[in-house]
Amino acid sequence: MDDFKRTPLAYKNESFLDSDDARPLRILAEYLQPLYAFEREQICGTVVFFGSARLRADGPLGRYYDEARELARLVTLWSKDLSGDVCHCVVCTGGGGGIMEAANRGAADANGKSIGLNIGLPHEQRPNAFISPGLSFEFHYFF
Repeated sequence: MDDFKRTPLAYKNESFLDSDDARPLRILAEYLQPLYAFEREQICGTVVFFGSARLRADGPLGRYYDEARELARLVTLWSKDLSGDVCHCVVCTGGGGGIMEAANRGAADANGKSIGLNIGLPHEQRPNAFISPGLSFEFHYFF
């Protein structure tokens, strides 16, 4: 009986988890992981900032970076000023550069939390440095 090789448990079997058959499990995991973090961080509402990853603060359209940063700072301050029994809003972006970085940075300027929901693309954007620790997520699936 000692020579019998057991099949690993399905949720610990990497070759199965990487297979086409387990794609629904990977998709579900990408959905549930952020929800788990949001609950842990007591996040129940977001203000989502959309914008170009290529727009730079020091570029010709840098004023839009500055305005997104200021708006995120003001939203974060407003949310933090709400009474304790009200759901607070947290800045949420795609986690990349440009306008997304500006929004995460504005929330950080106000000492607030912010979320980055990033898609893993080769040779493309990476999570910016202003996303709150524990609230930066990289996804394989784009939906």
